[in-house]
Amino acid sequence: MQSAGIGIGWLWILGPPLLALLGLFLLWRGLHPRRVGTTPYCCNCGYNLTGTDRGAEGTRCPECGADVTSTDAVVLGECIRRWGRVFAGLIILLVAVVCLVGIAIGVTLGVNWYQYEPTAWLLTHLQSGSRVRVDNAFDEITRRWRADALSPTQVARLAEICLDEQGRRSTGVGAGPKFVDFLGKLYESGQLTEAQRERLFENAVCITRCTLRPRIIRGAVAALTIAYETRLPHEQLHATIRAREIRCGNDVVFRNAVLTTASGYGGCAASAPWDGLDSAGQHVVSIDLEVDIGDDLSEFQVTGTPLHRAKKTFTVPVEVLSERPPDYVRLVSSPELDADVQNCVSIRNVHATMDSTETRRTLLSFTVHAGPNCRTGLAFEVLVRYDGNEVQVGTVTASKDAPAEVDHLCSGMLPAGVPATLEIILRSSPAAAERTVDLFEIWGGELQFEIDLEHPEFTRPAAIHRTHTRP
Repeated sequence: MQSAGIGIGWLWILGPPLLALLGLFLLWRGLHPRRVGTTPYCCNCGYNLTGTDRGAEGTRCPECGADVTSTDAVVLGECIRRWGRVFAGLIILLVAVVCLVGIAIGVTLGVNWYQYEPTAWLLTHLQSGSRVRVDNAFDEITRRWRADALSPTQVARLAEICLDEQGRRSTGVGAGPKFVDFLGKLYESGQLTEAQRERLFENAVCITRCTLRPRIIRGAVAALTIAYETRLPHEQLHATIRAREIRCGNDVVFRNAVLTTASGYGGCAASAPWDGLDSAGQHVVSIDLEVDIGDDLSEFQVTGTPLHRAKKTFTVPVEVLSERPPDYVRLVSSPELDADVQNCVSIRNVHATMDSTETRRTLLSFTVHAGPNCRTGLAFEVLVRYDGNEVQVGTVTASKDAPAEVDHLCSGMLPAGVPATLEIILRSSPAAAERTVDLFEIWGGELQFEIDLEHPEFTRPAAIHRTHTRP
């Protein structure tokens, strides 16, 4: 189908020029047809040489005086013009010229030619692989669907195309969200068959990886991280992913923890703590994951009955250490790393809101931003310092060489009467690194940021200044 879409695209480009060539060919062949019969004519002037003794030496054309004794000087047969071909050639040439002029005007004025295409062509464009063609065809076919101008057969084919796109896993977002959100509209309007609804649910979430920390301390809380991709219509459906059981051999060591609630389109990761293992040595841990698809989160939380439920099991080797080794989480620091971390980490979106109750406490929220490709792992305790007091408001971790930016939202309640100037402290924390699956070496140091809350009503973001780094 993709090659058919490409063929139609080339037809739109090459059609009018080919028509013009065909019209010129018919016009030429109509005016200059093949000669019929054996009547001799002078090649020079076209005079009829019937009755002329062309075998005698020195015979010349009575009309122009050209020597006609040579066979090259005479042409045989009558030239009868084909006026039907001439007329057909003129009509085709006129149509081609009109098409070329129309295309030129359309390109100049930005005419949407897709609105004039048959729906079958538009459906083919959706599979063409051209982002511009897909977007334009999708907009037009959506307009026709809203106008109830599509037949049930066309709606069914459109649903299959969208389901194929939903099931295609790719690194780029592309036009995929449009197809998935349109599936949500078809689902909501009841235009999907039972088999199509099942495909929609099956394609909605794909768990690509489940990871545990390869070496954990006996009896200590460990970490579990999953990587997953969602293809969910963001207005109609959501997914709940939970760790139903974690088993070591025949023993269930952990059960029934919600890892995340997901919606929309894209790739994500989720982490959760689990109780770890009490027996030192090498083990193989089985993790049973469960994905529930629902269309009303509040109702699902009450009844626990999803529209669709899928299960997937991962097995992961784990080494349990009887004691914490000194290099379990390494702290590293150097002037170059200090400068790199300073450039990589920042505080953004600071807001402070005063409580409306009598306590008059202040809710402080902000985002810790870690840029991509930091040369070392990061694990911080996040604290707010004021008047010599420190209040922890969260932890932040970021893997080394992470290809994407990471934002962590932190918030905490501060007592009434906090000063206008506060400090946010990011202090290296091996304990926070231990609760991840991939941080074995982190930067050792402390970042301090000064916040000036200039407005007593706390409605505007505060100014942020990094003060210094202390390794």
